[in-house]
Amino acid sequence: MPDPATLFVGIASHIKAAADLAMGLSKLDKLANVQAKAVELQTLILGLQSEAFTAHAQQSAMIEKVRSLEAELARVKAWEETKQGYELHEPTPGAFVYASKAQSGRT
Repeated sequence: MPDPATLFVGIASHIKAAADLAMGLSKLDKLANVQAKAVELQTLILGLQSEAFTAHAQQSAMIEKVRSLEAELARVKAWEETKQGYELHEPTPGAFVYASKAQSGRT
């Protein structure tokens, strides 16, 4: 997955090239030259759209990953709180169980 900063640099360079081509169109006098530059401009625009879609897809994937990690963190924190309500007991030698502190009469 390309670095988002690299994508934005690429997008910016495409935008500059498109702007330069658009400015150059006004200076062309022959229809063939205008048509060639228009095709070149369309190609640049399509490349820019492709890069924008890629950047959007990457951003969406990163947002989903953050949501997933936040949910996992919430589960871990909830377990840490739940875990505090239990303590280890040895009802018989060599046998260990976790029992609720509330049920064992200890708080």
